[in-house]
Formats: sequence, C-alpha cells, structure tokens
Amino acid sequence: MSAPLNLARRPFRNERLPGLAFALALAVLVAMTVRQAMVIVELLPSRTKARSAESAALEKEAADLRRTAATLRGPAPDKAALARWTAVKELVDRRAFRWTDLLFRLEGVLPKGVRLKAIAPRWERAGMRLTLTAVARTPLEGFELVQALEALPDFEDVLPTSKQPQEGAYEFAYEMRYLPREAR
Repeated sequence: MSAPLNLARRPFRNERLPGLAFALALAVLVAMTVRQAMVIVELLPSRTKARSAESAALEKEAADLRRTAATLRGPAPDKAALARWTAVKELVDRRAFRWTDLLFRLEGVLPKGVRLKAIAPRWERAGMRLTLTAVARTPLEGFELVQALEALPDFEDVLPTSKQPQEGAYEFAYEMRYLPREAR
C-alpha cells in the first residue's frame, strides 16, 4: 500500500482554536477591568460620603435606643395576681405530672422484700421532691432500694430519713429529687 498523496506546499495548522481562546481571554480581561473601574468609582470619597453619614446616624440612633432600653423597666406585677398565677402554674404542673411513668420506674427497681406504702410529691422551683415510705423485711433490703434508686438518672440525692422497726419488718422513709427524663 502506498502513502496518501499530499500536494500541499506546507503542512496544515489549525490556528482558529488558539485565536478563539485568545479572544475569549481578552474579552474576560476587558470585562473584569470595566467591573473593577466601576467599583473604584463607587468607592470614591464623593460617593461614600452619603453612606458614611447614614451609617453614623444609624449608629447614633442604635446607641440612643440602647440607653433608652436600659432606663425602661417593665411594669411590676400585682402581688395578688402573681400569687394567683403561681397557684395556677402549680396546678398545671401537678396535672401534667405523669404518675404512671414514676410508678413504672419505681416498679422496675423495687427489691423483692420491699413494698411501697406512700408516695408524697412536693413541687419546688428546682424540680420535684419525693418522699417515699416503704416497708422492708430487713434493713439491708431497705438500703438496697437507696442503691437501686441512685442508679437511675431520674432520681438524685436519695437519702433514707428514718427507719422504724415494726412487727417483723422495718418502715423506711426516703427523701429524693425526681427529675423525669422529659424535663431534662
């Protein structure tokens, strides 16, 4: 087979692509130069004087508003109304308390020889305080309840407050803070 016949005096070179790339780069350069010139014109002192004055006025107004807000005080609530609202809040808190959750948690940790006799909740600012009265067969079982309650994250500062012997059993009173998981 013979080589293809080439009658051209010089080899073909495609010069359109480099020329097109150069023209495109030149157009982008011109556009960026025009944009930069527009930004420089905007930053000239004659153009920024109005904005500087507006900014200074806004800063002065903000400082005046801060001073005014610092001197203002909200109206003091009426003591009778405050007492009523506190009572209403306590009633709502008591109504919203989930006894089933508390009893479920206590049931899960109650040792075999211990039974609950009374539960007395007391609502405080820091949360709820519980007073539990339980009857245990032995003092050891009564103290096992303290350890079981302390192991739960819902109960804090569990302290036995009294131990009284009864007929074949011991009555314990416990004091603790109760923080249900939902309240955390």
